[in-house]
Amino acid sequence: MEAGWKPINDYKMLEPRGGVYIFADDSEDVKYIGKASMSRMVSEIGNSIHERKGRSATQVKVLYTDSDSNTISLSRDLRMKYNPVNT
Repeated sequence: MEAGWKPINDYKMLEPRGGVYIFADDSEDVKYIGKASMSRMVSEIGNSIHERKGRSATQVKVLYTDSDSNTISLSRDLRMKYNPVNT
């Protein structure tokens, strides 16, 4: 299940499930792709913002998964597809 693009500062309103999150700028140019284990989505996004992993990102998209193994696989596939500038 996917949540559409949200302003990055609204991340606390996302569901605290597991999955992959994508930081992008206003042009939807992907800046960072991160992953969160089950129940850790909100805190992982907050940590990434605090660590400035999403430099120049203004929005976030979340792709929820049903297992940690699916999260790892999806994260790897998205990194290969988008090759984000901030790793």
